[in-house]
Amino acid sequence: MSESKVLGRTLAVLHAVVSEELGHAGRDLDASLSPAFRAALAEGLGPARLHPRAWARELLAPLRAPGDHGRVGRELADRELSRGPYRFALRALRPDGLGAVLPALIGRAFPRTSLRIEPRAPRGCTLVWSQCEGFDDALWSLQEGMARRVLELAGRHRYEWRREGGGRDGATEMRCVTTWADPDETPTLPPPPLPVAP
Repeated sequence: MSESKVLGRTLAVLHAVVSEELGHAGRDLDASLSPAFRAALAEGLGPARLHPRAWARELLAPLRAPGDHGRVGRELADRELSRGPYRFALRALRPDGLGAVLPALIGRAFPRTSLRIEPRAPRGCTLVWSQCEGFDDALWSLQEGMARRVLELAGRHRYEWRREGGGRDGATEMRCVTTWADPDETPTLPPPPLPVAP
């Protein structure tokens, strides 16, 4: 199997976001990167070129505090959605439109990655990531941050979120459940699935 990739534009935006997140220490970020990555940065990543997914992991490695990767994912989603084909869809985005915007965003940023969204009545959905070779804990948290930001952009600021499976270092799949509520309600998640006996 060929190495999993990340889009050059996504990598460039991620580089900028992580540098900003690190603040003063962000000036030393490039020195911590592999020689091949530094060389690619110097010559230009090329927005449509594909690069090793390992480079995204390198960028996220210096972020250590809880929530850092999710916060970077939210900012990455904001910047990716502010241009290109998504900016028009955002004007009319509703939670039932997540199935169109979010998988396209994830699949474009991380080619070969698949995200399926299964609606849950009355207000919610299950998100199932698959084909995520080369993901570590940081990349999984980044994905969750991106998804949660799109949910908020769809007008759902009152929601509950739970990771139900996968999404660990070396895993290729992750399953999350979310429910949202109208402004005068409290969102509630369904109970977690019962463990299956061996």
